[in-house]
Amino acid sequence: MPTTAEKTLKDLLNSNSVSLALGPNKNNPIELDHTFELNIHPGFRLKLQFGFNAANENSIIIYNNELSEILKRDNRSNGNSDWISEKNTGPTPIRLFVTAWNLNPQNNQWRQSPYKVTSQSNGLSFIQLGFEDWTDNDYDDAVLLAQTIQ
Repeated sequence: MPTTAEKTLKDLLNSNSVSLALGPNKNNPIELDHTFELNIHPGFRLKLQFGFNAANENSIIIYNNELSEILKRDNRSNGNSDWISEKNTGPTPIRLFVTAWNLNPQNNQWRQSPYKVTSQSNGLSFIQLGFEDWTDNDYDDAVLLAQTIQ
């Protein structure tokens, strides 16, 4: 299911057709090492579950292969309801790029949150990503659980 996004995302960002106006305020560049790629494989769907454990404002934003925002969840106005993709009926995987953002309380500016894989299955049928918004390195400020389903 998941792969690292760095190489393919770098190629996408280097193309002339991509705008770098990303993030909650549509005004931030994307950091490759803070972005994770998920794939919806042919014949499958993807279920995403969201959680937040932060006092500061945090958002998880999912982009499609063209870096258009397709989904946003947060610990404020958009909530954390689950999302299930349509079944991939095509011959190739559908690529999604996962980012998380936090509002810095010191300067009121959005910044992209680093992530780490906190749990995953052997067959990669599920993966959990934790995002960090400060310096305590608990990686639970924003959490995404992605599960491949039929």
